[in-house]
Amino acid sequence: MKHIFIINPAAGRGKETETLRQEILRETRLRLIEAVIHRTNARGDAERTAARYAAELKGEEARVYACGGDGTLNEVINGVAGYQNISVGMIPIGTGNDTIRNFPPSEKAFRSVAEQLTGAPRQIDLLRCRGRLGGIDVNRFCVNMINNGFDCNVVARAAQLKERPLLAGSAAYMLAVFEKFVRREGIRLTVYGDGEKIIDGSMLLCAVCNGSYCGGGIKSAPQASLVDGMLDLNIINYVSRRQFLRFFPDFARGRHLERKDVGDLLITKKCRRVHLIPKDSESFLTCVDGEIADTSGLEVEICPGALRLIIPEH
Repeated sequence: MKHIFIINPAAGRGKETETLRQEILRETRLRLIEAVIHRTNARGDAERTAARYAAELKGEEARVYACGGDGTLNEVINGVAGYQNISVGMIPIGTGNDTIRNFPPSEKAFRSVAEQLTGAPRQIDLLRCRGRLGGIDVNRFCVNMINNGFDCNVVARAAQLKERPLLAGSAAYMLAVFEKFVRREGIRLTVYGDGEKIIDGSMLLCAVCNGSYCGGGIKSAPQASLVDGMLDLNIINYVSRRQFLRFFPDFARGRHLERKDVGDLLITKKCRRVHLIPKDSESFLTCVDGEIADTSGLEVEICPGALRLIIPEH
């Protein structure tokens, strides 16, 4: 069985790339495993590379490892979509790594090449997104979360802050939360869930969730599961700054559903399909697995058991 490691050298500011390459060579040689290492050179290269190898394998069992952050994983799963002979591994050397937080093993276990080589594939759900992203008609998969409104604006700002020294992951995200909190930037959408109009107008944020985490560890959707065959729609109403300030600590820890006033603050609904339409504008910013793009509207549906993801044993 062939093992293909696709490394994003820009992930995590490139600090772990060579260390990881040496670890891959050592562990695969020790086990007499046929391995290929590919370093990406541009956005979209991970997807193109994964798709090329998937086609060349002609049905042979293989493992493709996304070595980077959630964006690299997103590219890889879209490259191998439809190939039942391929399992995908996630080796987190990015700054967010929210997808792996949904599984019991620690980040250290996912980071270990040896643990990845011996891990077992598990069927997980994916989100399928249809619409226009960045001026292009798309039909793509998403593994973790689609964020809109305040949360999307925070992710966009956090990406800028991560370029600064000593700011990465959740630290950049929390600073971005504070900045956007001062401005209270929300969004106006019409949102449908399974054909039912859920909300029509202003909201602070609207997230379509497969996984529970965003922003480098914010547990915004504790009720979500990657294996339940449903997506979770999370909408925070356009609340005051004081309400949000009181709400956010519980929101960040995933305890907000236990609050007595949660019904005044949050709308949640399990669905199979969600439709997001801009209100009073032609488009809005959306964040798909951490990648920001402009969209004129999105239709999102759940695809149960669409991916075999390798889960480390420890």
